[in-house]
Amino acid sequence: MKTVIYFKTIENSPARRKMAGFLDYARLQGWNIQIVLANPDDLHAILDFWKPDGCVVNAASGNNNFNGAALEGVPSVFIDRPPVSLRPSDSYIYHDSAQSVRLALRELLRTNPRSCAYASWPVPHPWDAERRKEYERIVRINGLEPCVFEPRCGVEDAARIQTEIAGFLASLPRPAAVLAAADPLGVQVVSACRLARLSVPDEVAVVGIDNDEELCETACPALSSVAPDHFHAGRRAAEILEKLMEKRQHRPVRETYASPTLTRRGSSLHILRRDSQALAAMEKIRASVCGNIAVKSILGQFNCSRRNAEYRFRAATGMSPAEALRKARYERARELLKREDMKISTVANLCGYSSPAAFSRFFKAMSGASPRSVRT
Repeated sequence: MKTVIYFKTIENSPARRKMAGFLDYARLQGWNIQIVLANPDDLHAILDFWKPDGCVVNAASGNNNFNGAALEGVPSVFIDRPPVSLRPSDSYIYHDSAQSVRLALRELLRTNPRSCAYASWPVPHPWDAERRKEYERIVRINGLEPCVFEPRCGVEDAARIQTEIAGFLASLPRPAAVLAAADPLGVQVVSACRLARLSVPDEVAVVGIDNDEELCETACPALSSVAPDHFHAGRRAAEILEKLMEKRQHRPVRETYASPTLTRRGSSLHILRRDSQALAAMEKIRASVCGNIAVKSILGQFNCSRRNAEYRFRAATGMSPAEALRKARYERARELLKREDMKISTVANLCGYSSPAAFSRFFKAMSGASPRSVRT
């Protein structure tokens, strides 16, 4: 039995998705898996204690900037370590930031903003520079002038950074759109809008990157965010490591990943700018899409008669409440079906269907294809 160490660096939703992808493959191989916090000062002692056959390092936080030399010749794969900090002989899988930025900006630019800004990460990181560069390119080809917010304090200093952001937002022509370098900053942008008495998404639409659900849902309205395929990154790292340990791979493997999806929440629902109650109704659908939600509950967000509520909902969204609910369930189903570790029966249950057969009928009616065909 091979012993493999998975070095983790941070606890958040994207990190857990990467680890889940790694474990999905590693357990099939019967590896003895040890999950360890990556501390460069302890590496020699850890390697000496476990004597691993291989290592995977989830290096996304950037706080443990070591390369393969520190792992003393043990076959290793890095996840999201900036390639410039690695040796030519190191293997890695790295997030394609440009692809995620393009998806985020397609969401923001369809709101027809007068200005589009980028909120940069407070601490310099290669991934932030990559996202900023692609943002500037896309904004320019769409006829807008790049505008970048550069914080002078960390995102954990909530009061100060929100004050800084509020001042920056006040200088932007509105309606404005803001792409945040990562979700923690995106949440602060939404809060800063409230501080500056700017309506989201009426006056400022906001999108983050990484889709850390625990963070995105704390914003008011909730933060739209791009989710790179972190599960694939973790699984692919395990696949590469297996080849390196078996000596079936003699050259370093260097790959990028993204295949992003956008989780649209209230911060970018531009079609609802003129009706805050319609926005509340759509947020109700999004938050309850996997539960037993009724049209009556959706229309309860309006302070008017049912007939008028239905009219206002259709005017704002172009759909009836029932159609919007079906569409939200379908989009959620497609997102879950991309996770090959999840059984179709589980997806059906998470989408509010009591049986896989009922779910399959719904999915085929919406797409013309079976749920299983999405995975082939």
